[in-house]
Amino acid sequence: MKTLGLEKDLLLRTEANQKRASNPHFSAWVSASAGSGKTKVLTDRVLNLLLNGVEPEKILCLTFTRAAAAEMAQRINNELGHWAISDDDELSIQLNSISSNEFNPTQFKLARSLLARVLDTPGGLKIMTIHGFCQSILQRFPIESGVPPNFSVIDDNDSKDLLREVLLELMTKEYPEDSSLGLAIFFIASRIHEVSFINLMSELTDNRVKIERHIKKYSSVETLLTETKKTLGLNPGDTEDTILTEACKEKNINREGLIRAISILSVGSPNDRERASKIKKWIDDPENRKQVFNDYIDAYLTQNNEIRHTLITQGALSEDPEIINVLNEEAARVQKLCKKIKSANIASSTSAIVRVAEAIIDSYSRNKSIRGMLDYDDLIVKTRELLSTKGNASWVLYKLDGGIDHILIDEAQDTNPDQWRVIAAITDEFFTGFSSRDEKLENTILPKRSIFAVGDTKQSIYSFLGAKPEAFENMRAYFQKNAEDSKYRWDNIQIDVSFRSTSPILKVVDEVFSQELARNGVVEGKTTLNHLPVRAGASGAVELWPLIKSEGLSSPEHWKPPLERVSYSDGRERLAGLVARRIASWLNNDELLISENRPMEPSDILVLVQRRGRFVNTLVRSLKNLGVPVAGLDRMILTEQMVVMDLIAIGQFLLLPTDDLTLATVLKGPLIGLKEDELFHLAYLRKESLWEELKCKKNNNPSYASAFTYLSDLLYQANNLLPYELYSRILNQGGRKLIISQLGPEAADPIDEFLSLCLDFEKNNTPSLQSFIDWISAGKAEVKRDLDQGNDTVRIMTVHGAKGLQAPIVILPDTVQVPTSSSGLLWAEDDNTFLWAPKAADRDEISDQAVKHAKTLQSGEYRRLLYVAMTRARDRLYVCGWEPPKREAPRACWYNLIFEAMKNIGKETKSEFLQNDSEIIDSKILQITSSQEVKPDVSPEKLSDLVSIPLPAWSYSNPSPETKSTQYRIPSEAGLDLPIASPLEIEDDRNRFKRGKIIHHLLQWLPDLPVGSRITQVEKYLSLPSFSLSVDEQSKLSGEIFSVLNNKTFSALFSGDSLAEVPITGNMASPDGNKQVITGQIDRLVIDKHVLSIIDYKTNRQVPNTPEETDSKYLMQMGAYRKLLKNAYAEKSIKCYLLWTNGPHLMELPDELLDEYLENWIATDFE
Repeated sequence: MKTLGLEKDLLLRTEANQKRASNPHFSAWVSASAGSGKTKVLTDRVLNLLLNGVEPEKILCLTFTRAAAAEMAQRINNELGHWAISDDDELSIQLNSISSNEFNPTQFKLARSLLARVLDTPGGLKIMTIHGFCQSILQRFPIESGVPPNFSVIDDNDSKDLLREVLLELMTKEYPEDSSLGLAIFFIASRIHEVSFINLMSELTDNRVKIERHIKKYSSVETLLTETKKTLGLNPGDTEDTILTEACKEKNINREGLIRAISILSVGSPNDRERASKIKKWIDDPENRKQVFNDYIDAYLTQNNEIRHTLITQGALSEDPEIINVLNEEAARVQKLCKKIKSANIASSTSAIVRVAEAIIDSYSRNKSIRGMLDYDDLIVKTRELLSTKGNASWVLYKLDGGIDHILIDEAQDTNPDQWRVIAAITDEFFTGFSSRDEKLENTILPKRSIFAVGDTKQSIYSFLGAKPEAFENMRAYFQKNAEDSKYRWDNIQIDVSFRSTSPILKVVDEVFSQELARNGVVEGKTTLNHLPVRAGASGAVELWPLIKSEGLSSPEHWKPPLERVSYSDGRERLAGLVARRIASWLNNDELLISENRPMEPSDILVLVQRRGRFVNTLVRSLKNLGVPVAGLDRMILTEQMVVMDLIAIGQFLLLPTDDLTLATVLKGPLIGLKEDELFHLAYLRKESLWEELKCKKNNNPSYASAFTYLSDLLYQANNLLPYELYSRILNQGGRKLIISQLGPEAADPIDEFLSLCLDFEKNNTPSLQSFIDWISAGKAEVKRDLDQGNDTVRIMTVHGAKGLQAPIVILPDTVQVPTSSSGLLWAEDDNTFLWAPKAADRDEISDQAVKHAKTLQSGEYRRLLYVAMTRARDRLYVCGWEPPKREAPRACWYNLIFEAMKNIGKETKSEFLQNDSEIIDSKILQITSSQEVKPDVSPEKLSDLVSIPLPAWSYSNPSPETKSTQYRIPSEAGLDLPIASPLEIEDDRNRFKRGKIIHHLLQWLPDLPVGSRITQVEKYLSLPSFSLSVDEQSKLSGEIFSVLNNKTFSALFSGDSLAEVPITGNMASPDGNKQVITGQIDRLVIDKHVLSIIDYKTNRQVPNTPEETDSKYLMQMGAYRKLLKNAYAEKSIKCYLLWTNGPHLMELPDELLDEYLENWIATDFE
């Protein structure tokens, strides 16, 4: 890598920090910014451990993803491979690049042998995700951990399916009137909307591990609820009713003072008199005080539960100035009472949600246990419990202790608390009783055990997986204390050098997060970001484009009938088109990637968004329309894709043809495509179902006839085919082409994923169409794809999905959206209090604090997400966005944070591209650039860059003449001079040959079957999806076959003395005397005492009237067969026949005619 422009001391400091981090003599905790080479440091540390004599099986590397694990393993193996073949000088340079130690010939020998040692290690190096590690432990200790010995791990989609089953069972079950669970479900359902209820249940299932741990912490639900009330300032027996009852008792009321207040207020202003009426109504009716309490508190409090500014007007107050004290005291009492009632409401709501959560967790766990399954969360929880339980734990840790001495953790900031507990349980043994057990290896002291972690709190963006950025520092302190208490050496290392991004990108990043508004959650305390670029001399740029505005709907001057679709220019759609045109312009004009001195490629471009949605779909479509290769979505919910909805609708129609709405959807869909007026005339004033109407009117309109025939065929096939076979048939018979022509090329990916889902479903479920449609319709099948595959396509990903990736060009278009807190479940700051408030108005002070805490965490992660997004860029970063309709972009959104930063360091200029784009009005941009000051990084990919190698001597010699080989001839291809087929003829040829093969095959084995079973077997065979035959085609073929088999004239041909598909091979001499080998296959051979009959089936539509009119190639073929058999059966008479199935008609071929054509073939083709 070129490093001109980087100060010498920075280079030395960077190298020193990397060697410190990879030094195996210390346990180390590394905080490394984006692009600082975390994977290299981790890899170097593993290599150093191996160089110091550590056995490969004693090293455990934990990564965040399987892709990261594979990359690290590949890097290590590649490096070890280089060591194995390097000479001493080259090897010395390589070893000194990762270590400050001096190396001798003995260590050179060790280094060269490491690849073999690693490859010989059972299972290789332990480089895996923590889920993979936990799975291996549970498989090794199933009895101790209480899991099924042969458990299987279910993925997220299967887990969601099972949870959906559990929820459905709980919600549809009939409960006794006094059932606490039934009452809890009723309580929740009666307080929130149907959609909110579904979302809440989904949130419960997503947080089930955290809730389960919360319940277990208090040993029972009842204890948990008692503690919750205590936290809310309530007594165990307090409910909304008991609190209100107590507050309405006479002993708790200043009756005398309130009566005096009523009399004074009654002579005051209208507001005073209204207040007096409310107070009097409440105080005069002790029996109904609870019922009119809401009216009563309105006399004192606003809707926000604040004491009214004016409880009595000055005019009324002048009658008795002291009365204000009575009103103030009662207002304070009522306010405190309302707060307590809210707390009681929160307690009741939390009680209900906890009971439902417990039932979900219990049922889900029970169902998994019955099926012998564990989910990903179970792997962590069960391992944590195994390692934390006394008795079992000591044995497991003893066994593990013998196998693991050094733990390395990648992306440590993304490790959640449960995962940290697993790691801590293992490493606690590292520092217990082993402080004096250092062993001597090659004259150096290497600790027996070590722990190493590398991460960056600025990149902690997986809170939805339980990760907490503060845990990174907390665990550092925990492990450092344990190590130092046990006299192990420890090193804390900070690396801020970036090997990835150019100077402009890093300058903007540092400037953005120097702002007070952007620091929270990213930069703590008084520290500042100061990224140091290794690529200081490389060409780079950051551009901030103007926001694209959305043009709102304009009101017409006069009312018009709603006959036309009203549309408006949406900002996100306009921006998607603009970004697509910018990318297409780069690629079409061979835009130069200056840092590498080559034209830009599609794979150089990465578009990052906060979330998938309409913008992403529009951008994919725009890119494909412009001919730009694009990878599609990295993740999609299949049932939300239009093409999948159409395919599901087809399945639903096939299950219930009388469903008019579904049939109308299918008829209007891309597979049939009825016009609007055609569907209207079909459906309007119909007397029966839409399907019956289509059947009745099929002869009135060619479109109706085509639709009816197509759907009738599918209904027939649906009874015989599995879901995958059915949908494959639909798509292969022109369906895919029709769909893509109407919905665009972006429909191809969902189609392929849908078919894959069909196959996956059939592997694990009863493969019926009914069960498949029910399964896919009920769930949200999510498909994840790894777009980091080296394909030369533009990638569009979420920032979460792009973590760990990089690209020369990064575009950030989704920069105006800010997160909105929609969580119903509330957790206090210490995570020890779990609450639920059905509505915002129901929240008390403690739940309000929990909401504020959640928003603080959410906004912090929003800014960390921006840091990750910006630091994916190597050379150029483009920032743009669309403005929401009728409102400005939020002050704290990504766009404004970058805008405020670039105002200080960027230059305002006009973009030539934006100026020339017809969609854009404002072409002013903010820009910061750097020029190329070092030699570009160029890979030797051109032929001229390769080392010239002289050609070998044999390449200049003439080759020896080939020995003449035996010629092979196939009679069925006799005389064929194959023409180049017209594209219009190709499909007809395919159908003709397919028809011929089917008839030949059936006539081969049908005669051997009992007559009674032939029809059934033919129907099954012809309905196979691989043939893609319509019902009409199947019927015609079946009729043609049985017209042959049932014809008594041909009965002798299919008797017991006949043979089917008889191979034949023999020799014939060519005119020059060379041997010619003839090979072929006789369709039917009938052998009797004196005659051999050769029968060849012909399935042509046109049947010749006489043998002389028969195609010459057929005559040559039969003549050759006759000649070969005559040589073998000289004593028998040979008869040749063509059996034309279209008729049917049996044609005998004269011997003289066959001899004539055979001689002609030998004379002309046997050269």
